[in-house]
Amino acid sequence: MTQLNIMDDDFLQGEISSLTDMQEISMSLVTIFSGLLSILGSSAIIYRVLKGSGRTPKSYDRIMLGLSICDILTSITYAVTPLLLPQATSQRVWARGSETSCLFLGFLTQLSLTAVTYNCLLSFYYLATIKFSMTASDFASNLEPYFHILTVFFFLFTATGGVVFDIFAELELGQGCWIAEYPKGCEARGDCTGNYFAWIWGGLPVLVTFVSLPVNNLRIYCYIKEALRTHSNSQSKLQAAQT
Repeated sequence: MTQLNIMDDDFLQGEISSLTDMQEISMSLVTIFSGLLSILGSSAIIYRVLKGSGRTPKSYDRIMLGLSICDILTSITYAVTPLLLPQATSQRVWARGSETSCLFLGFLTQLSLTAVTYNCLLSFYYLATIKFSMTASDFASNLEPYFHILTVFFFLFTATGGVVFDIFAELELGQGCWIAEYPKGCEARGDCTGNYFAWIWGGLPVLVTFVSLPVNNLRIYCYIKEALRTHSNSQSKLQAAQT
């Protein structure tokens, strides 16, 4: 019976990890190099906002600054992911970490979701200033502070909670540590609640962003199209009156 269990475990491991070592290394290198390139691009935006403009940053500049900082955090998370996976249990070829480093990686992964939310904030900035003609000063005083505070607080709070309650673990699919089997051993007992945390902590913000981006852009497009049509009609009437 013991020999059968060992054979079953080996079979399952082979099914879970179907990549060769060279494929694993290639996937890790792509993750690391793409993360480094993203860091360079975001750093250039941060430099432009802080030093290149020569003026006091406005709402758009601050949103881009927050987005770029969060993007750097996300890129760092991608770059260090292959190395921070727990070596004792992970099948990834470059795994050199421990359970503690996996918790830290889960913290970074959850915190890096702020970049997604900042994209949502940027779309609402465009919607407010273009469609609703809100001035930059009104947006900065009435809306912007709440967006920054809620975004940073939510993801910092949930990332910290994931570490405190030991919610983060290595993912079965893909490379990374985030919300997986929680509580530990729940799959055998059938009382897993990790999916609820994943949907609330990550799925809901991402879903709101993915819905808001096309909807806000469509509303801006329709507004501009209607404004151009109205302007064109006004010009035609003016020319007709002059003749």
